[in-house]
Amino acid sequence: MATLLEASGSAGAGRGAVLQAGIGQLSSQQQFTFTLYKQVILPADGFVFYAPASSVSPPITDKPLTFTQNGSLHVTQTVEQNLDSTVARQHVIFTADEQVREFADVGPTELYFMTLPNGALAAFAQQSMRYDTSDIWHYAGVALLPYEASQVVASPADVLTNGTIVSNSLPIWMAMSTDALPIYPSDLSPLNLPPPYITADIQGTQAMTMAPLVDSLSGQSQLCRETVTFTLWGCRNNDALDFQQAILANSLPDDAAYGTMTPLVPVDLKKPQADFAIIAQQKSMTVDVNYLQQRTRDIARQLILEAFITITEGD
Repeated sequence: MATLLEASGSAGAGRGAVLQAGIGQLSSQQQFTFTLYKQVILPADGFVFYAPASSVSPPITDKPLTFTQNGSLHVTQTVEQNLDSTVARQHVIFTADEQVREFADVGPTELYFMTLPNGALAAFAQQSMRYDTSDIWHYAGVALLPYEASQVVASPADVLTNGTIVSNSLPIWMAMSTDALPIYPSDLSPLNLPPPYITADIQGTQAMTMAPLVDSLSGQSQLCRETVTFTLWGCRNNDALDFQQAILANSLPDDAAYGTMTPLVPVDLKKPQADFAIIAQQKSMTVDVNYLQQRTRDIARQLILEAFITITEGD
């Protein structure tokens, strides 16, 4: 007598077998190649890049650098006309007749990229629409947009080729990062990072002088101001006050890289998780600062040349 699992099609029989046959017919048993990429980070400002895992050191040996998988590919393309760009946004669904275990085995700083038939790179961040009785697997992702292509490089060495990315005060705050309390740019904190850590969000950069000062060596310097919001995760009151004191103390010396223009105070925020009936240990501090952009570049250069000898890769 057939088991319930076999009767339902989960063992490749019945409904599952029919759907798998449909995948094979639609795709003509097409094979797709996936290549492993590794995250690399520009240490001065935390910008994230991806390079082929075959180019990183030390080499990755616990998972395949490339693999092929039978499946069917569905691409939906929408043209978006924006103020600053016109792009074709491509949403991709890859359907396979078995679980792609390589997707589940990657670390938080790794991704498998697929090259679409039109040459675009796609990555898959979601496994959805899964029914056990169907015995098929759907993986949803998006293709890399043209203005994002600069974040995919041939090797980690290419990340340092053209210097820092940001023009604001972010390198100043990155320089204050410690092993015990790391600081990351907003939107670029590592995946599922356990606290404590801080993110720095910079808004409203404005010039405080009519034009930059250019010295005899063509060095450029301009006084600017901006609003910086620090979000502290997993920090208790004493930790927040220590960080507050560090910001204020570093602004006092004559050779300080920045000055504070508004009061600075920790504020408790509410980040609830209803399923567990808890709130996260989240605090915020916002301050207006002024700084010389040239001085910021000097700090960034010191980070690259002194604090880091080679590119820092995510764990």
